[in-house]
Amino acid sequence: MTEETSGWLTERYLRLPDGSFPHLGVRDGDVAAVALLSGSPERVELMAGMLDSAERVSDRRGYTVFTGS
Repeated sequence: MTEETSGWLTERYLRLPDGSFPHLGVRDGDVAAVALLSGSPERVELMAGMLDSAERVSDRRGYTVFTGS
């Protein structure tokens, strides 16, 4: 980390004690390695329907998270 960025928040400070991210409610390993982001909450269900074995992982603070392949 450079002196210029040393004051920035890093992943270490953005996680809760259980290892989850507070705004998403997910931890490492909860979701697939590739993410698709939707600009519309209504499209999340549609996109999840295109996945094989889609599983809702979290629905928190307006963010709905599915995982699948």
